[in-house]
Amino acid sequence: MSPDQTRLDTPLAGARALARLNDAARAHAYDIDALPWAGGVDRERMFFPEDQMPLAFVPSWQLLREDEARQANQWYACAVSEQFIFLEEAFLVPAVQALLRTKETKRDHALCEALETFVVEEQKHGEMFRRALVCADAERYGQTSSSSSSSSSRPAPFYTPARAGVAFGALCLRLPTIFVAWPWLGMILEEKTIAYHRAYERAVTAGASLDPLHHAVHRFHFLDEARHVQLERVLIERLWDPATTVLKDLNRPLLFRALAQYTRPRRQSVSANIVRALGERFPRMQHLVEPLIDELMALRDDQAFQRQIYGHDAIPQTFRALQSRPELHGIDVVAPDFAAHHAAMVHS
Repeated sequence: MSPDQTRLDTPLAGARALARLNDAARAHAYDIDALPWAGGVDRERMFFPEDQMPLAFVPSWQLLREDEARQANQWYACAVSEQFIFLEEAFLVPAVQALLRTKETKRDHALCEALETFVVEEQKHGEMFRRALVCADAERYGQTSSSSSSSSSRPAPFYTPARAGVAFGALCLRLPTIFVAWPWLGMILEEKTIAYHRAYERAVTAGASLDPLHHAVHRFHFLDEARHVQLERVLIERLWDPATTVLKDLNRPLLFRALAQYTRPRRQSVSANIVRALGERFPRMQHLVEPLIDELMALRDDQAFQRQIYGHDAIPQTFRALQSRPELHGIDVVAPDFAAHHAAMVHS
């Protein structure tokens, strides 16, 4: 049974499950130099599966010319790279490193090995996405250095995290055993990686012409993240499940608010920032900028968008884990597809 097929009703926090994760990490280790960097990117192709872009769900998307839609798609791929660098290096890695410093973690050698491997792999991912950014747009991202150890040192023209998410992240980094909702955000992030990989595979199988380098980057990313989803489940079982009702009541609204910045489009979201950049690049589009952003805001209540991007089809393991914990069923406030899928499961 592969790491991403583990039954969700089987506890993972035991030493045997951790040993399997550690064995899988050693068996499937790879060097990012194996990616086809020498070929660069194909600027005549889309970089990202269109059905994973919020912009593709708004009516006015059909008004864009081919070159405008291609540019938006390529920028979105860059924004996804920016987002992974920030969330993995500025949020997940420091939180895991803080957890590694606790006495309880130090006593568990299998967990320490899994977490230390996680840190190494996420740092490798950061380097991989930095290289992809430079290949995609050397002028914009050329100052992104391979020797950079801080995500704050690279330019991020499209991904602008909300203040609430940044503040929540800071709390998790300082007190990872008190603000225990962070593994849930980690699990969602890791499982979105799987969704992206599968979207690439579907698109290519259907005949879409996608940039080979970006396809490879997301395939290699998936190789680690399918296992990281299981590690996040371990952390949920060890940090969230034993937490007191008071701690869960403290964490729940923080989790919902942090998640909302992705499921509830903002005027400073990636897609809105890309629309503004399109207006600057293509004067013809200037009159479409505000209508496009208004349509993006309307996706908050668009069932097809919610189901495709942050619904059960996108993150099924996370949804099933949430459904098994009644204290988190209120997440449908920021993830509307949760309520619909949960009702269907109850009545099936």
